[in-house]
Amino acid sequence: MRPSIWLGTTNCRWDNPIELEDYAIIRGKKIYYNEFLTIEETKNTFRKKKLSKKVLKNIWNKICKKGLWSHYDRIIKDNGIIIMFAQAPFDKVLGYSNLKNLRYEWIWEKTQATGYLNANRMPMKAHENILIFYKKLPSYNPQKTFGHKPANFSNKKAEIHNKSSLYGKVTRDCITGGQTDRYPRSVIKFSSDKQKEHYHETQKPLLLIDYLIKSYSTTEGLNILDNCSGSNSTAIAGLLNNMNVIAIEKDLEIFNSGLDRLLKYINERNIKIDNFVVSY
Repeated sequence: MRPSIWLGTTNCRWDNPIELEDYAIIRGKKIYYNEFLTIEETKNTFRKKKLSKKVLKNIWNKICKKGLWSHYDRIIKDNGIIIMFAQAPFDKVLGYSNLKNLRYEWIWEKTQATGYLNANRMPMKAHENILIFYKKLPSYNPQKTFGHKPANFSNKKAEIHNKSSLYGKVTRDCITGGQTDRYPRSVIKFSSDKQKEHYHETQKPLLLIDYLIKSYSTTEGLNILDNCSGSNSTAIAGLLNNMNVIAIEKDLEIFNSGLDRLLKYINERNIKIDNFVVSY
């Protein structure tokens, strides 16, 4: 299976990819669909009710007041996952804005701290919060690390029964312990890759995004949406994991820069894609 990718600016009205009637169906009936578009059968059922334009407009206005979460709620699968990066104090506000679906957080430990000019006023920033939201338990594929010191490790001297006439008693190390692999902890350490290729001020490490995608996917061909795509780290990591990607960026200059980076990766690694759509 080859992945597909769609890139666009906010001029493409990503927040309203389906008709108003379909939008009202999802919210009015509290039915959540598996994909981005609703099914034709439900659309026809809705139209038979012949709701007036005024009623539809009222539903639309109520939805819009809920902000971005209403859009995520509209398109996400029941077991889909929403991953958002944030730093204090905004991470507290962000989590509180959707306490119902907030589950836990990762802490991204950075290898290089920032905030040197304020170092005499506050600690330099060396981490970022990654908030995890979902309605129902999603797939989780823990990325174990290997080669650790075994659990209950001990290193004792044990005598060998066969004594040597030349050397006398012979001893050797007897190493005991358990598994050498470890489940991931909530603090994960990744270095920035902006020194190698700097496309955006808040550019996230490609290896970090790759880690998150692998952690929450057990199969290929899933859909990934990044509506603040910036340098396209998410799009690149998604394609490398054979995922379908929708990437959106409002700033045209940043959009073109991220597109150049994405095309560079596709060409260098000869990534095969079924559909590649760019909309301005």
